[in-house]
Amino acid sequence: MGGLTVGMVAYDRTVEMPGRITSFAGERVCLERPTGFAWVAQLSTVRPATPWEQRQLAALDRLHRHRRHSTPRWRGEP
Repeated sequence: MGGLTVGMVAYDRTVEMPGRITSFAGERVCLERPTGFAWVAQLSTVRPATPWEQRQLAALDRLHRHRRHSTPRWRGEP
């Protein structure tokens, strides 16, 4: 699989974004973002993520978890 393994962060050149590999299906790779967005990519378009892309995905994960668990503020509240 070209050094790619389930659970690692990879970059898909077709959609130009990193995601975590969830599975392989022949010549296809299934990836998912922290938001729940998932897609299937051709193995030839996916490479291991750079350290910067890994940090980008980790930051998105922190932001998504924060937004999911914060209490919405209504207009007029301080």
